[in-house]
Parts: sequence; structure tokens; C-alpha cells
Amino acid sequence: MGNDEVLQLLDDTATTADILASCFDVSQAFSPGSPVPDGGIPRSPAFDPTGPLTPRRRAEQEAAMRDLYDGAEPPPTFDDVLARVRGHARLLDIGHGQRG
Repeated sequence: MGNDEVLQLLDDTATTADILASCFDVSQAFSPGSPVPDGGIPRSPAFDPTGPLTPRRRAEQEAAMRDLYDGAEPPPTFDDVLARVRGHARLLDIGHGQRG
């Protein structure tokens, strides 16, 4: 969500719904019975800055950026990622296109 190409993709509600539905299908395979949060991904415990998953998610994101990131700009921090998710919450809500 750090460049226009990604934001344009997310604004394509049909494609985004397909992508996010696939993500939720994978999540269900690992954690059956977990409901899709009302409001979509931004409401997920994975993006709760004070939730129990935060320390591990922060460590994993920092390791991924250290080991895998090869961009010209500095990599986004975990807090940057949370801010981007919150800032683009509407685009990450599977149902936003149907609700108007």
C-alpha cells in the first residue's frame, strides 16, 4: 500500500474481493471457525497494535524486512504497515463495494 499501483489494484473491488476471499480461505484452513471481522482485514487481531499477536508479528516483519527487502527506499516499519492498513481500511474491506 506504499505505491499507486497497489492502491489502484485495491480500488478494483472485484479483484480485491477475490484476493481477500482467498486470503480468508487460507486463514480458515489454519484457524477454522474464525469469522471474517466486520470491517475486513483492518479489524483483524493481526493488525491490532495492542493485541496479543503484535510482538510476534512485529518481530516477523522486522526479520522479513532485514532478510528479504531489496528496495531502494528504507523498508516500511511494522508501525508503518499498521498505519497503511488503517489508512486504507476501506480498500481492504471485502464488502465495501457492495455497501456503497
